[in-house]
Amino acid sequence: ATVWHRVRQLCLKYYKSDFPDDVFGFLAKPTMGLEHFELVGYGADDFKLDDDFFAGEAPRLRHFFCGLDSVPIRWEGSYISQLRSLVIICNVGLPPVPILIGQVLRNMHRIEWLDLSSLPSSDVGPPSRIRVDLPRLEKLGLSGDANSVASVLYSLRVPEATRVKLVCKAQPTEDVSYLTSAIHTHYETETSKIPLALAINYVFLRGPSFIIYAWPAAEEMD
Repeated sequence: ATVWHRVRQLCLKYYKSDFPDDVFGFLAKPTMGLEHFELVGYGADDFKLDDDFFAGEAPRLRHFFCGLDSVPIRWEGSYISQLRSLVIICNVGLPPVPILIGQVLRNMHRIEWLDLSSLPSSDVGPPSRIRVDLPRLEKLGLSGDANSVASVLYSLRVPEATRVKLVCKAQPTEDVSYLTSAIHTHYETETSKIPLALAINYVFLRGPSFIIYAWPAAEEMD
């Protein structure tokens, strides 16, 4: 008899594809009980499923963490809109920024913690007219080139107390005005009342990067 239907929390860490077949079988089938799922792989660029995780059906899933070279997700899966936390630490696999904004994020009204790494590159252009309301968001992390981070940030409407971390790949001499304009637009509103703390660091993380933190001045940043 299988015990998979009783699993509520599942954390999988592996090197390459060394899971037993029944684990891959569980990941490929609908799950009615799973609430918390973490998947971290090392040398995991060959991790593949024939379909989306859980065949796109995981009605109780609320927390999803993925740290692979590539994230094997079909972003139209119904469980995506139900998540409370979504952390993607992958080199590739996020959808193009317009699709991410218009078809994924705009349906995630329940999200409380959103952290997306390696946003796909995008050209500088006018801000998206799509506005994405995330009224419950407490923590926001965006990583990628400055234009992509700015495009996503422009579109989001989040509580003023949301703690924000932006990691932007850019040289000090590059024009990052699109990003600074997005930050200004994000916080400079007529109703803005909370004093903010802002930290900007220039570091070398797999190439030159700016790290920008913003949080309510009365709180500590994790």
